[in-house]
Amino acid sequence: KSEPQSPIRPPSPTKQHIAISPSFIDTGNYSESDADWQPDLAAAFASQRFFFSSPGRSDSIIESLKTTPLPPPALLDGTVAIKKYSRDPYKDFTFSMREMIKARNISDVKKDWEFLHELLICYLSLNPKNTHDIIIRVFADIIVRLLSSSLCNHRI
Repeated sequence: KSEPQSPIRPPSPTKQHIAISPSFIDTGNYSESDADWQPDLAAAFASQRFFFSSPGRSDSIIESLKTTPLPPPALLDGTVAIKKYSRDPYKDFTFSMREMIKARNISDVKKDWEFLHELLICYLSLNPKNTHDIIIRVFADIIVRLLSSSLCNHRI
């Protein structure tokens, strides 16, 4: 059976070594090569044996509170969230919102206000705060266009 290897070389079982603590000093038999021996710190760091990939919520090394991931933001029925990098977020949000509105055949803002409001909340919850001003501007522009087009349609 093979034993797991330690990143730090253990003392030889046949040789005595120096053990230092605040209350005890043992200057037993040791050789010159033992005095020159240095622990292999590179191997200790490389093994990641003493390092944690993510901190816990507790200072305890035995048990940490279980973290529960936040639920994903609520989506509108029949929709899918897609991550996208944008050079022109105003244009991309406008295209995306118009596409959602066209898919639902929305033309009357008053009648479909609940859906439009949910759409806005959905965009705000799915996107970082630094894009919220753009999302609100796009939403307001679309509402104004819908209102003006419904006024034009009633006059004809």
